[in-house]
Amino acid sequence: MKTLFQSRPVQSQPVQSRPVQSRLPRMSTARLHRLTWAEPSRLCTSIAFLLTTQLSIAFTLVIAPASLSSETTARALNSQLSPRAEALGYIPNQIIVKYKDLSQSPLASNLLKTSIASIAPSSNSAEDRPIKNIRTIVVQTKQSGRQKNYQASFEPLLPPALSALRAQQKAQNSIQSPSLRSLTQAPNPAYALVRIISDEEVVPLGPIIETFRSDPNVEFAVTNDLKKLHEVRFERSDLPDDPFFSLQWGLENDSANGDDIDYLEAWALSRAPDPSKPIIIAIIDSNFESEHPDLKDRLWVNTQEIPGNNIDDDNNGFIDDIHGFNFSSNNGILSGSDTHGSHVAGISIAEGNNEIGVTGVTPNIQFIGLACSAGGIYLDGLAIFTALEYILALKDRGENIVAVNASYGSNGYNAYAKSLIKELSDAGILFCAAAGNDSWNLDIESDIDKDGRMDTGEDLNHNRILDLGEDRDGDGELDLPEDLDGDGHFDRINEDFNQNTILDPNEDLDNDGRLDFGIEDLDGDGYFDQINEDINGDGVHNINYPSSYELPNILSVASIRQERGLALTSNYGFTEVDLAAPGDFIYSTVNIEVVIEVQDITLSNGTSVETQLIENASNISGESLSGLLVECGIGQVDEFPLEVDGNIALIERGTLYFYEKVLNAMNAGATAVIIYNNVEENPDGQRMWSLSAIASTPWIPSFSISRADGQSLLETLPLNATLRPYIESIDPNSNPYGYLSGTSMASPFVTAAVAFAAHNFPDETMIERRDRILNNVVTRSDLSDKVATGGILNLRKIVDTDADDLPDWWEMEHFATLGTSENSDSDNDGYSNREEFLAHTDPMQSSDRPQFKNQIEISDFAWDADGQLNFSFIAYPDYTYQVESSSDLSQLNQVWNTANSYLGDGSPLRVKIDDPDSQSRNFYRLKASPSE
Repeated sequence: MKTLFQSRPVQSQPVQSRPVQSRLPRMSTARLHRLTWAEPSRLCTSIAFLLTTQLSIAFTLVIAPASLSSETTARALNSQLSPRAEALGYIPNQIIVKYKDLSQSPLASNLLKTSIASIAPSSNSAEDRPIKNIRTIVVQTKQSGRQKNYQASFEPLLPPALSALRAQQKAQNSIQSPSLRSLTQAPNPAYALVRIISDEEVVPLGPIIETFRSDPNVEFAVTNDLKKLHEVRFERSDLPDDPFFSLQWGLENDSANGDDIDYLEAWALSRAPDPSKPIIIAIIDSNFESEHPDLKDRLWVNTQEIPGNNIDDDNNGFIDDIHGFNFSSNNGILSGSDTHGSHVAGISIAEGNNEIGVTGVTPNIQFIGLACSAGGIYLDGLAIFTALEYILALKDRGENIVAVNASYGSNGYNAYAKSLIKELSDAGILFCAAAGNDSWNLDIESDIDKDGRMDTGEDLNHNRILDLGEDRDGDGELDLPEDLDGDGHFDRINEDFNQNTILDPNEDLDNDGRLDFGIEDLDGDGYFDQINEDINGDGVHNINYPSSYELPNILSVASIRQERGLALTSNYGFTEVDLAAPGDFIYSTVNIEVVIEVQDITLSNGTSVETQLIENASNISGESLSGLLVECGIGQVDEFPLEVDGNIALIERGTLYFYEKVLNAMNAGATAVIIYNNVEENPDGQRMWSLSAIASTPWIPSFSISRADGQSLLETLPLNATLRPYIESIDPNSNPYGYLSGTSMASPFVTAAVAFAAHNFPDETMIERRDRILNNVVTRSDLSDKVATGGILNLRKIVDTDADDLPDWWEMEHFATLGTSENSDSDNDGYSNREEFLAHTDPMQSSDRPQFKNQIEISDFAWDADGQLNFSFIAYPDYTYQVESSSDLSQLNQVWNTANSYLGDGSPLRVKIDDPDSQSRNFYRLKASPSE
């Protein structure tokens, strides 16, 4: 068996729906280790002006005016905001009132005495302090007619100096009355901030506001509403829209340690996907959730097979292998109870930019699902061999398979497995294998004689000291091999009866012509250990296959954690492991949890029996399946009577495996199997029985019942039974994403990287592709003695090996060399090669050149679902980009305020203006200036 290399499943935390916990425990032996708007203004026509000063594009937001400036709100809040205020959306116990007749304002009597000459410019002057007027507000309730009195302070809404200055500018000479002219030279009494004086935290303001509004001298009375601060942000416009992308630290994170694979930078340099030339990877694993929204459209489709007709249309020996095959249940159904395969697949190929879940390393490729589950954390070795043969057959017929992912392993050498992987190498397919999760240094031990066993020699207790009873050949030395007499033969008996070391007559008991000195099978395993392979003496063979087979197409992968460094459980080895990749707490796709409702068995005597499905058995096709119940003992071959042919076999549990019972029933012609228990039920009533072997044809429907129900049926036979199909429904609380850790999660990063390299460099050989990956890791000192390359996978360096911000494929297509500088202007058109790449123009044709020095190209104006305004542009290197805003374009020299700026680096950018619909009329422009 092979074990899946995934360790310590972790619940998904950041997701709102219920997190999923993987069913996989830690491994042990093959293991699965809207509205668009804004018309651009005309651009300046003076190119010289643009080159030496700035280039800008303006656009306008025209929104209904807000009732109160943010400055006023900020002053009222005094930098403190209570949770109650946030909930209300306004400042409790405050009202803003505007009076029509200035002389009727409660503030007028205090302010008539103030003139502009008496107002010092300093904000600390006594006159600049709020002028208060305490008055009583009488409110009459409509329902009871009763009056309620509120004490309130009336304060100028604006600071006196500002109010007086604005009054002087606007209306100093427009009012004839000396008294009113004096009023305009003081804080404007028309606007009052009314504070209700009360012990109540929140006074109901509705009746008070209605009282103000009923006053004919009041123009309006409103609450002091809260206004959210508005933000103008830059972000990359090529960020996937998958909502959990931020949780995928292995793709992109803020660390400077080189932990991620530089996903965004790599795809910014990649060729565009070409659906007509699909890149395919094969994944050997447990099961795959073929209906997962992030996986279903990335499954390879066998165009030579007709779905659901139960015919092997392409004559490859596998019926209905539409997206791959389930080599455990011998059908085309890839799904199953284990979620390991779904998680691995999502890391490599989860569909990107579909506004769902996560994105894969290479979200545009296809994968062939090869399900090989043996139950739990194990894979079936024979199923794996068949899957490898299947891959080779598909490759031979022309499918563009570039890599196989193997997130499993064991410490047993297998010559057949190695030969099949070598055939993959001969076919040009790389084999990416998890190094395992045992914290072993794989360089220490090996299976020297390739016999699939650990040879131990004479050191029985593994302490590397000659202890009493270990010197079996009496030479006074600790012999690590089991050939005690050094004759190269395996002595199973002691023939030297007289201890003269001579083969005397009658001593050659085994007639081999040699004197055998003693039993040399020291470890009792029945094999001749010629060498000691347990170097560290822990009694365990510290090796891992298939990752340690010495073949040119194998990429052995260790796991790193986000906090920098090798994952604590990851195997390593400077000789045996090639590179590391993210593998700790990886967020990816998992199975969609379903609720299975198994319908009761109905009997011809009018009763029914509760039943459970035996895992991996087929469902009932059609509405029902009926037949005579036939007793078949415990399911031995000779216990099936002739009448079971075409009917339902009733079998007792015990002696044989479940699959043996069902297989014997199938061979006898049974249409279904019911197995009854031979012991009392578990406390939870669940039997959890499974058909774990591979059948040549799909298993027939198989169900289990309790011992009591089985004995009751035996007593009432003969009976006819009717079985109905089980009903599957999606658990509404299921979350189809979660975290898993292990080298199982690291390996699919590398598998996807192979596909990425094949996409960008389709003409490279397998060895060239392998070298491109291994020679372009990010080296780190903490990995220098842990993996052969001393570093971790880096997607960006794969596509740009000379780190000049020009992809290798683009340089070779245009210059036929990697030696051309990104800063050179190869066609003398005034634009560098880097700028030509970003603009998608030809660097060797001066007539085909960028235009960003003459105009800024802005695209994708739109409102998003959150009410934010979005637009996109390319931030070319050596330019500074500023988003500026202004509230008024009517003035010749209007003021533009910088909302945010970005130093161009070649990134595609998106500008987000937060919640502009709550702003007053505003104008925005994007300005580009050459960087200093």
